[in-house]
Amino acid sequence: MKGSSGWMLVVTLLVIASMAASDIGCSYVDREVSLGNTATGYVPNVWTQTSLTDFQAGGLSRTDVTSAPGSVVLGAAFKDPGVYALAGGTSRSFYRYNITANTWAAMASIPVYVYSGSSMACDGIRYVYALVGSSSTALYRYDVVLNTWSLFNNTPSAIGNGGDLAWDGTYIYVLCGSSVRTIWTLDPATGLWDDLTLTPQTVSTGASMIVSNGALYVARGGGYTTVWRYTIGTGAWATISVSRGAITAGSDMVIGPNGRPYCSYNVNSNWRLESYNPATTSWTTHARVTGQSLGNGGGMACDGATTIFAAPGGGARSFYAYSPSSNTWTSRNDVPAAVTTGGCLVYVPAVRTGYQLSGSFTSSTFDTNVAGAKYIQAFWDRSIPASTALTLEVRSSASLSGGAPSGTWQLLGSGSSGTMSALTGRYVQWRATFTTSDPAVTPQLQEVRIYYRA
Repeated sequence: MKGSSGWMLVVTLLVIASMAASDIGCSYVDREVSLGNTATGYVPNVWTQTSLTDFQAGGLSRTDVTSAPGSVVLGAAFKDPGVYALAGGTSRSFYRYNITANTWAAMASIPVYVYSGSSMACDGIRYVYALVGSSSTALYRYDVVLNTWSLFNNTPSAIGNGGDLAWDGTYIYVLCGSSVRTIWTLDPATGLWDDLTLTPQTVSTGASMIVSNGALYVARGGGYTTVWRYTIGTGAWATISVSRGAITAGSDMVIGPNGRPYCSYNVNSNWRLESYNPATTSWTTHARVTGQSLGNGGGMACDGATTIFAAPGGGARSFYAYSPSSNTWTSRNDVPAAVTTGGCLVYVPAVRTGYQLSGSFTSSTFDTNVAGAKYIQAFWDRSIPASTALTLEVRSSASLSGGAPSGTWQLLGSGSSGTMSALTGRYVQWRATFTTSDPAVTPQLQEVRIYYRA
């Protein structure tokens, strides 16, 4: 219509400019009606998910939601808890016991042979520290994730019969053995050694050491009944000897599920187990393994929750589990090799190995409250390190099935945006799939925006 073409051009340009400024495509209609020229632009609605609360409402499958403002990443991967064993006997054999499957597997051999005075302690996070005994100063460290050994440090003097390790979450405690009274601490972070107050008397074969609630417990070994309690804060020693029997080759100590020290030793060639109650300063005798005695390399390890695991040593391959709650022993699958002098056990909790290699996240369902809503385009903000990928899918439907849209998933690709084709319906949902070929890195999804109109 003449006289209005200039106005028409201005409106058209404004709408087109508005469309160009947007990060999505919009529909535009220009028509002439009896009332004059009319320009119509469809301004879409948007559903945005970006906060911690938004993502926590979704469904995780081997993925995790990070802290505020919120993003989705692959979930952590863990190596199951297990009991690790050095067989001893001047061998380098090292094994891992799968508690759930009741099976053993050979792990990387320790670099040198182990013998009298060998012992292990775990930092509860990733590493196992090991003395090799046999008058060596070598302190090795085993990486549970990589299944590798390396020389970590050297003790101030050689370790012999009765040498042992303990870990309190900060320091490594080392009992020298070798019929001396020496005991040290090592700060793994700095590699610095320090002397503790000498044990009241010398320690020898069968000696062992544990740490619990600010105290060290040391069994003297050498055929004595003596057990000492050392208060770390004061440096004071006290004697809390076991009730009877001799602590010698094969004896060991461990912190039980109830936090109390347990001590195993022989009484008349029979395996005896006792626990100490610091509150009452008394020992309690527990069930024994019938017909079984302890020998060189005998040891115990506790999972901290329900079970004490034990190998009697003495050249046997036998392996047992003790339940303090029921006061019963059960036989488990044998250690693959005979356990003898220098043999020892350590419990390793679940250790994080990195990220899961794949996972997915399914959003909550969004109700547009628009019957026949038309979905136009989706945009998502993400971080994609090398070796990782992330793809997005969307589905919709007019009604729900099991609380979610029943439509077929439509793949939008692995970029940062995608156009939806013939996707309609009142309800909508999206799903992201995460993958990595390097467990040290993960893709990250920070925000998803889905645009729709009536």
